[in-house]
Amino acid sequence: MKAWVSAAVLALAFYSCSVSAKIDEQQYSFDYTALSEPSLRAITRDLKAESYRFLWQRPDGSGWSFRLAVDPQGGGRVIARRFITEAGQIKPEGQAKITEINNREVITFRAYLKIADFWRLNIEDEFAQASGTVWVLEGVQQGNYRWLKRFAPKDMYFRDAGLYLIELAGLARADFLVVDRVTQLPTG
Repeated sequence: MKAWVSAAVLALAFYSCSVSAKIDEQQYSFDYTALSEPSLRAITRDLKAESYRFLWQRPDGSGWSFRLAVDPQGGGRVIARRFITEAGQIKPEGQAKITEINNREVITFRAYLKIADFWRLNIEDEFAQASGTVWVLEGVQQGNYRWLKRFAPKDMYFRDAGLYLIELAGLARADFLVVDRVTQLPTG
């Protein structure tokens, strides 16, 4: 009887976490639309498509979105967009910053994902915090889609993957590591 109850509790906890993650994923997808960003989930039908997006969001709702679009030759571009939140709605602030990157930089980013075990990590932190920054990383590669969320991540490999996209966009990594002490959004 105890084993059955334990299994039922675990199944319910997994289901609740999965439903919560799905709702979060839908919310962030809507936020990306507000930033004129494409849905990465929608491009999974194209088995050759490869793209990644990192969202860094402060507790006040402001933040940055960084999307790496890999081109067929192996290089790509990082599209960085700053945003704010007004009346519960995310709105872009300023123009998107586009940075062309080479094959070596794309390979390095993939290595960060591999070291972080991105394609197999839990969708959400097991010990989510109510305060601090939110880090969302999603990716599409060979028809596979993955979406992860962390709160001020302590996992250095997950964190380093996001920080590398920040660096590729030409912004200072250190500005994004200061969580609650900074009152202004990094400019760039």
